[in-house]
Amino acid sequence: VESKNVYEAVVSTQSTGENANDKELRLLRGKTIECISLIGLAVGKEVFLSDAEQIMNMLLKAQTDDGEQLEADDPQVSYMISAWARMCKIIGPQFTAYLPVVMPPLLRAAQIKPEVALVDSDDQVDEDEGWEFVPLSDQQKFGVKTAGLEDKNTACQMLVCYARELKEGFAGYTEQVVRIMVPLLKFYFHDLIRSAAAESLPFLLESVKHKGDDYVRDMWNYICPELFKSLQTEMEPDIL
Repeated sequence: VESKNVYEAVVSTQSTGENANDKELRLLRGKTIECISLIGLAVGKEVFLSDAEQIMNMLLKAQTDDGEQLEADDPQVSYMISAWARMCKIIGPQFTAYLPVVMPPLLRAAQIKPEVALVDSDDQVDEDEGWEFVPLSDQQKFGVKTAGLEDKNTACQMLVCYARELKEGFAGYTEQVVRIMVPLLKFYFHDLIRSAAAESLPFLLESVKHKGDDYVRDMWNYICPELFKSLQTEMEPDIL
């Protein structure tokens, strides 16, 4: 009952999300969307469905921002990616209808390429500027700029969620997602991204079973060599 009361109070504030259109208010709108989706997940489908259409329309409006997809650096993007995944868990297969709007920014985030650098060990570098360095030898160290890595990780986790929850409803995106995830089995900059890539593969194969054995076999033949290579080099037991 308490969760339901909180949900009703939060949903009543959704006009904040709908009207916060100025650029300086976009972070506020993102956090409002996050809050509504978290409470919606807590109260469950039965309570949420009465407001589902209105809330989903608000999310669609925020996502497309006057008819255009949000810019990649818009502060709302990371909140939107997570909020859509929560909506998917709540409404299940009905969520498939929203994939054409949801997937473009998600796929972009999953394909973020980190900035890397190889520097001499005695070079002065400022790790406060978002760089992390590890020594390669006495003379050199390798650095990766961490900006964007968490967005990439979140996007990969959400792709796992969609493949798991929507099953064959996700089949239209499976081939593209497989081609993103398989190379990430060797993404040594971030353990959780490698873990998400590995976790996604059985769900992606499951989602295309209705396309027939030949289709599944072709996808497995693409996955299998890289999967076994990654198993031979993976150092983290939790990922294995």
